[in-house]
Amino acid sequence: MLEDDEALQEYLSTHFYNYEDFANPPASFDYKIVFDTIEGTNANKIPLIDQVQTKPVIILDADEEEVAHNLYYLIAREGEGVHPHVADSVYVKYTGSNLSGDVFDFTNVPVWFDQIGNPYYTSSTGVVTGWKFFTPELKTGTFTGLDAGVAVYENYGVGAVFMPSGLGYFNTTITGVSAYSPLVFRIDMLANIESDHDGDKIPSYYEDQDGDFFMYNVDTDGDGIADIYDVDDDGDSALTIDEIEYTDLDENGRISIDEIDFLDYNDDDLPDYLDPNYFVEED
Repeated sequence: MLEDDEALQEYLSTHFYNYEDFANPPASFDYKIVFDTIEGTNANKIPLIDQVQTKPVIILDADEEEVAHNLYYLIAREGEGVHPHVADSVYVKYTGSNLSGDVFDFTNVPVWFDQIGNPYYTSSTGVVTGWKFFTPELKTGTFTGLDAGVAVYENYGVGAVFMPSGLGYFNTTITGVSAYSPLVFRIDMLANIESDHDGDKIPSYYEDQDGDFFMYNVDTDGDGIADIYDVDDDGDSALTIDEIEYTDLDENGRISIDEIDFLDYNDDDLPDYLDPNYFVEED
């Protein structure tokens, strides 16, 4: 929506964040992003519009029509770990607010989110579409121990994402958020797990073959089950897990994509697990 983009640009032009604290952290600094308006004693602050990056995002609406949006994001501290993938589960602390600054959701205790949702706006875990287009820009931190049973991390990524309603709750009203409201999320990216939703040993993010960050539109065999949940991606009656070779599973039964041998026995440059013309023959 054009109105949303105008509202976001107005907000970004009239607000700044505590970038000086991040550049030269005080001893007691908690690495929390704080927004304020550019006026009075803050008149010379650098506006967010000069510090954010813009990511064009095209999604399908409920009528399967393409809609273009601008997503704006801020990296206050990148982090020192790894970039999570779009389909990973992420361990985060976050605060969600509207452009007036009113907070509608937050947690100070880390929580896990599965970032895979339905094809359109929100997932069953409450992660809105714009979230997963931003989180891969941050890096995870380093686990240092427990404090009163809560995991503690250092050097984790800290950032904020500013999204139009079409990448948020769109026309849905939730507590604290009216319909068609642009949103702001401040996120601490603590850790990630490469998810494997169908247990075929292929990390879920790798099944986003067209790279559009949407997992439900990849259905190799056209059986109505997206590859991310399909144990037989090509519909040849051979399970995907039997059409690859792998070693060195971790303690959670997962494997790095670099450790997978994507077999191609008929040498047609199409991996067997995606090739309905190759069948595993039983003796």
